Amino acid sequence: MSFRASKELYSVFCYSTFIFIASKLTTCYMHLNQCFHHRLGSLYSYYQHL
Repeated sequence: MSFRASKELYSVFCYSTFIFIASKLTTCYMHLNQCFHHRLGSLYSYYQHL
């Protein structure tokens, strides 16, 4: 295995890891955002009932 090949393999590994983490973070953010809006909506409707 040459140095160049291992370097390319390493960059591909880093890139795929980055994509994986980014997708996980995006999913987490979307979930939190949805949860936050749901909470906000229920609080809003609760205050409307007062």
